[in-house]
Amino acid sequence: MQYHILFIICIKFIYSRVAFAEIVLNGSALDGPNFVIEANMGQQYGGNLFHSFDQFNIKLNERATFSGPNSVTNIISRVTGGKTSTIDGVLESTIPDADFYLINPAGIVFGEKAELNVQGSFYASTADYLRLGINGKFNATHPEDSVLTVAPPSDFGFLGSNRAPITFENTTLSVADTFGITAGDIKLTNSRLSAPNIVIRGEKFWAKNSLIQANTKISIATTDSIHLATDAVINIDSFGNIFLDTVDFLIEANGLIVGNSYQDGAAAAINIKAHNIVIKDQASINADSYGSGKAGNVRIETNQFDMIGDTQITAANNVGNITIIADEITMADDATINTMSYFNQFNAGNIKIDANKLSMTDRAWIISSSFNHGKSGSINIQTNDLNLNYKSAISSMSFGKGNAGDITIRVHDAITITEAAVVASGTTGSGNVGNLFLILPHDQINAAEKVSSITQAKNVVTDEIADILNLAQKGGKAGNVFIISDELLAIKNGAIALNEELLLTSCTLSNGKSAFIVEKRNGLADAFKD
Repeated sequence: MQYHILFIICIKFIYSRVAFAEIVLNGSALDGPNFVIEANMGQQYGGNLFHSFDQFNIKLNERATFSGPNSVTNIISRVTGGKTSTIDGVLESTIPDADFYLINPAGIVFGEKAELNVQGSFYASTADYLRLGINGKFNATHPEDSVLTVAPPSDFGFLGSNRAPITFENTTLSVADTFGITAGDIKLTNSRLSAPNIVIRGEKFWAKNSLIQANTKISIATTDSIHLATDAVINIDSFGNIFLDTVDFLIEANGLIVGNSYQDGAAAAINIKAHNIVIKDQASINADSYGSGKAGNVRIETNQFDMIGDTQITAANNVGNITIIADEITMADDATINTMSYFNQFNAGNIKIDANKLSMTDRAWIISSSFNHGKSGSINIQTNDLNLNYKSAISSMSFGKGNAGDITIRVHDAITITEAAVVASGTTGSGNVGNLFLILPHDQINAAEKVSSITQAKNVVTDEIADILNLAQKGGKAGNVFIISDELLAIKNGAIALNEELLLTSCTLSNGKSAFIVEKRNGLADAFKD
């Protein structure tokens, strides 16, 4: 009886030790708080060192150290026990330049005191398995389905639709090479991730008061959404690239995507592709140059694109271009798309908008400007339906010695310009004004005043469009305004047939500030005042 009781006590002790252990390897709890995981505790195939854990946690003031021969290039660790891993201590490797893989299909949480001290890249995933080359597989959900090979890791794989999350809470983590995250939902709260390359794959990505910082590449691709909430920042250094690909993209509340350059290198290229994109509440996307390098290019492809509430997309200094391709674009409430140049001879970049519908209201601006010797960029807009109202503007301006760029607007169906809105190319300095081309190849032009005599016309330009201010005073030369249409130009109460391109060099501005302007004068800013 006594031996039986002792046996039960021993069993309970062993069970409790394993159950509450931080790291359990092949059914045996490792001794902490400084856990030592040597190569002979796993299996090595070529450059791959495989470890399999029942549980893997590193709590506060704990450390897990992986070691092995210098021939190891990949430390690959899976967690098979079905419990979330919590990393709130130090995870390190002493193997020079070895990449580290941590796979737990039940989820991973990185806490405030988490620290990564690995020699190469670090990959965290809630995938079911890691593929090795073509035929190999290291399976964390079904360990018996593993095929270990010398082939390097090639891809993470999921077996079902329930994909566990990876969460970062008050975490600051840095990696020497690539920081890779593959999971269901990825959530950052008050956290900072930094590495030369950051690659994130998941269903939803959400960040608040957090920083994603890289030197070369930031790539985030999700099957559902990317949400940059309050004070979330994605930032990359010179010569880098930012790629964001998702269904619903939202950046708000001072959220930032930044690819600025501050020295000689070119600013980063920023590419965003989504079904729906919303930028609101003082959020910004910037690819500016503050040194001698070029500004970055910003390219956005989407179906629905909304900019609302003092938001900006900028590519400042030295030919940074902005391109937006969308089905419908809505800009409102001080939303601004801006290329500019204010350093020496640098030219501002171009703006290209291609949309089925473009609506700008409540002081929305599409503008390219130059403040020194450089030129402002050209603006090229192609749309079926243009709605420009309430102090909004499409403008290419020079405030120095450089020339203003041309503005080309191609409207296929309808154009509406009301309530002190303006299309303007102008200069307040000695530079020349750009030309303005309005191309109206197809349908009805809508404006504030009806033209009763030509209601059956297919193409008309009403008084509001015909009121064009073209003043040339001292200094640079004013540009020309070209209104190109298939059929008719309505002036006052009459209609003039257009058989060829019409050049208007002087007209009067008779109905407020809603107009096309190509102008040179010191008081040009008056056109944009309340």
